[in-house]
Amino acid sequence: MAAAVKTTVTELPESRVRVEVVVAPEDVARATDAAAARIGRDLKLPGFRKGKVPAAVVIGRMGREAIVEDAVR
Repeated sequence: MAAAVKTTVTELPESRVRVEVVVAPEDVARATDAAAARIGRDLKLPGFRKGKVPAAVVIGRMGREAIVEDAVR
């Protein structure tokens, strides 16, 4: 994923640094869908064959926050 990421680094006292990262919403949505599809390949849910769980079901079952966290990694 070749995304345009904008970063800002601010030096703080006591040898600390604040890093702010801005990512386009389209890139976040694309990464979230890819993470949900990747997780869905290994997930076993009643009513679906293994590896055939749709991304929307994975997001609904696990929660959008968990999928976004995986996508960020």
